[in-house]
Amino acid sequence: ADCYELDGLQSTNLLNLTLEQCFERDLAIFSYLQRHTIPAAWLIAGGYGAHAHEPPTKFLKYLADTRG
Repeated sequence: ADCYELDGLQSTNLLNLTLEQCFERDLAIFSYLQRHTIPAAWLIAGGYGAHAHEPPTKFLKYLADTRG
C-alpha cells in the first residue's frame, strides 16, 4: 500500500497511485496467477497512515464478493 496516494509515506510520494490504480495492479497480478495456475495467498502488509487499509481492503472485498 506504500504506493497509494493517500498512504502518507513521504519517500513514495512520486508513485501516488489512485485507489483504482492499486486495485487494477492487484487484479492484474491475481489474473496472471490464475492464468498460470500458480497458487497464491494474500497478505495485508505495508502502508502507513489512516488510509493504508483501503487498497488491500478493496481487493480482498472483490475476492470475497466474486468467490462467494
